[in-house]
Amino acid sequence: MSERHASSRLSKGIAAVERSLPSSERLQLSLRAALQALLQTAKGLQVLDTPRGLSPSHNPRPNEVPVALISGAASGIGLAMCRLLLRRGFEVYGVDLNEVALEALQAQLGPQFHPRCLDVCDQASMQALAEEIGARHHRLELLHNNAGILAFGDFDKLSLEQYRRVMEVNFWAPLQAIRCFLPLLRQASSPCVINTASAAGLLGFPLIAPYTVSKFALVGLGEALACELATDGIHILSVCPPAVRTALFDHNPASLSDTWQHRINRALERFALEPEALAEAILDAVIARRHLLVPGRELALLHLLKRSAPEYYLRLWAMVGRIRASRRR
Repeated sequence: MSERHASSRLSKGIAAVERSLPSSERLQLSLRAALQALLQTAKGLQVLDTPRGLSPSHNPRPNEVPVALISGAASGIGLAMCRLLLRRGFEVYGVDLNEVALEALQAQLGPQFHPRCLDVCDQASMQALAEEIGARHHRLELLHNNAGILAFGDFDKLSLEQYRRVMEVNFWAPLQAIRCFLPLLRQASSPCVINTASAAGLLGFPLIAPYTVSKFALVGLGEALACELATDGIHILSVCPPAVRTALFDHNPASLSDTWQHRINRALERFALEPEALAEAILDAVIARRHLLVPGRELALLHLLKRSAPEYYLRLWAMVGRIRASRRR
């Protein structure tokens, strides 16, 4: 992609962000100044489309069926990944707490899908599953830590127990799973760990502090392990999408006003990604050996803004907070 083309596409992204901003003139001017400064330093930046046209099954060993384990497999991103990997020739172990949904999926997805109803936070259960897979396959090609929960609300109104629970599911469970399955990953010829993080793992957002903290920690874990486990040939991918059409929001009612709840729902309807499209992008990123997947140009631009001009990014949210406070009165 040429520099002119990259700058042109970045300019269109800037315009899209600006059109979505509140009508505050001061906010518009401040953010425009920051974005224009970014544009001036963005020469040579390549805004890449997600690669398409995947190769056949990711099967590193002839005559061996690759094995994958996916948590949060009964719906959303996890289910989309199960279906995609099964089509690609994987044998898939799907972990979820929804036993009824798993039983229905077993009938739909066929004998290569192995549902396991267990809690990802239960170390003994995860270790037993690792031993089961080890005894049967002696290796694991792909571990996808996808299960997660969300807590909405003002920082001081959410309980400490809500913070602990979100951290337990979103951070400690993936860390624990990687430790349990690391010996099997080391036995595979082209192993990969996928961590479903979030845009909230790269950018601080208001009203979801527990979720943001947990996803920042998960992205940090992925980066640390990408360095540490490279000598073992284990590839680590952190997936940081914006909102996705999953059951995450259905199971986590927000302790917000009706007005803010309506705005969140409207934003989800307009901007949320489809799980199937994200699953394709994830597998493309695995094959391309990428370490970070940030789908969506507006999100990528905000991430660039935060990294290059963090003071403007924080000023943006401070202004949004003042607007929110003024509308409460």
